[in-house]
Amino acid sequence: MHLKHCGRTKPTFKCKVCGTEKEKSYHSKNLYCSHKCAQVASRVEKDESHYKRKRAIANEAWQRYHAKQRAQTPNDADLKLIQQIYENCPEGYEVDHIIPISKGGLHHQDNLQYLPWLENRRKGNKMVSEVGFELTISCSQSRRFKPD
Repeated sequence: MHLKHCGRTKPTFKCKVCGTEKEKSYHSKNLYCSHKCAQVASRVEKDESHYKRKRAIANEAWQRYHAKQRAQTPNDADLKLIQQIYENCPEGYEVDHIIPISKGGLHHQDNLQYLPWLENRRKGNKMVSEVGFELTISCSQSRRFKPD
């Protein structure tokens, strides 16, 4: 028996996450029954589009970083348009540099196209014109980004 309550039962509270009844303690705000429920309550549910946008921004920033290292982002490049190209990449496709940055291509909106992810991985840093490499789809079938 707890002396502070003089024989009465200790007050309880209901967890805001799981609804479990638990005795109140004097050292907490008595909102959650455990640390795990407090963590669950602190998380904000985010939809898939939020994570897709974050990945696109990270991918574009990574490409811009590498292009900057090689001084291959021209002054006339529209960085907001390039970021939109990465954000609007269709499902199952990846943004590809037509002329790879490692081969002297520029990180510019005119040098970007959408390729199916498998073709982009096969292409690597090769150019379509290189001997011994042939895309299974032609460049006209790939989704080249054309600004409005």
